[in-house]
Amino acid sequence: MIADLMPFSKKMSVRIAILVSVSLLLIIGTTLVGIDINKKVAQIQKAVEELTFRRGALAALNGLKSQYERAKVYDNALINTLPTRDQLIGLPRELQILAQKHSVVTVFKFSSETPASAGEPGFISFQMNAGGTLGDIIAFLGEIERSRFLVELGTLDLNHLGDKATITISGRVFSR
Repeated sequence: MIADLMPFSKKMSVRIAILVSVSLLLIIGTTLVGIDINKKVAQIQKAVEELTFRRGALAALNGLKSQYERAKVYDNALINTLPTRDQLIGLPRELQILAQKHSVVTVFKFSSETPASAGEPGFISFQMNAGGTLGDIIAFLGEIERSRFLVELGTLDLNHLGDKATITISGRVFSR
C-alpha cells in the first residue's frame, strides 16, 4: 500500500508543481499585461492632452485670423487719418500758433525722416525748445497732443527756475 502511495504522491506533487507553475505564469503574464496597459493609458492620456491643446491653439488661431481681418480695416482707417508727408510742412506753423496762444516762445526744427512702408506709417523726427511759465508750457504740450498731427514726444528735458521754465523736446510726427 505504501508503494501505491508513492506514485500517487509523486503524481500529486507533479500536478501541484504544474498548477503552481501555471499560476505563476498567469500572475506574471497578468502583471506584464497590466504594466503595458498602464503605459498605453498614459500614452492615450498624453495624446488626449496634446489633442486638446492643439484644438485650443487652432481655435485661438482662427480667432486671431478673424481679429486680424477686422484690425486691418481699422489699421487702414488709422493710416488714412494721418497727414501726408507734404502736409507735415504745416506743423511748425501750427505749433507757433499754439505757442502764441499760451504765451510760450518756441524754436522748432525737423531732423531725420523715415518714409512710410507697407502697413507702417512714416515719421519725421524733430527737436523743439520752448520757454514760458510752467503752467503755460504744460497747457502748450496739452494742445500739441490734441492737434491734428499725430505727435510722439520722446524726450522731454525740463528746466524750472521760479515761475519760468524751459523745455527741450525730441519727438517725431507721423505721416502716411
